[in-house]
Amino acid sequence: MDRKRLPVGSIVTVRKEEGLFMIIGYESEAENHDKYDYCLVEYPFGYKGNENILFLNKDYIKEVRFEGFKTKSFDNLNEFLNKN
Repeated sequence: MDRKRLPVGSIVTVRKEEGLFMIIGYESEAENHDKYDYCLVEYPFGYKGNENILFLNKDYIKEVRFEGFKTKSFDNLNEFLNKN
């Protein structure tokens, strides 16, 4: 299944949450061992410890406010994640 991912550094709004969030990773596993499409932190505060990481799936993203930097490495990672 081909899934377009937003690059790390993208700033988004999400359902059921106030404020802005920045994507910091993909294919993340929360403490409860559930897997999620993205892990995010509150923008502009960034990472302040594991307790402030938000795990969610792409369908919870309401709006993309800024799309992060894309390189060939990003394209390669996206292709790899689509295959696995």
